[in-house]
Amino acid sequence: MQLLDLWAKKQNIVIAPQQAPIKADNAAAALEIAACAGGITTVMSTYAATYLASGRLVAPFGAGELLPVALHVVPNQQRRLSRSATLFLQWLSGEIPLHGEI
Repeated sequence: MQLLDLWAKKQNIVIAPQQAPIKADNAAAALEIAACAGGITTVMSTYAATYLASGRLVAPFGAGELLPVALHVVPNQQRRLSRSATLFLQWLSGEIPLHGEI
């Protein structure tokens, strides 16, 4: 299920598209498509910040929603972790408890 579908279901909104949606393979493309074609998109708020600040896009439903999305760190099992990767994982493991369970 797509993020827009998850959000709509949570809000009890039925989305019945008039035409097939345009799909983008990354947030930058999705934002440009929405800004240029007058459409709607769902992306992480950090990606949309400059579009919202400039007025190219608006957030019609408020600041956003927390959705059940999982992020995973998957190291390459064929290589030893570099020092920078180890430090990043240590930092990340300290950050997650600060934000609570997501």
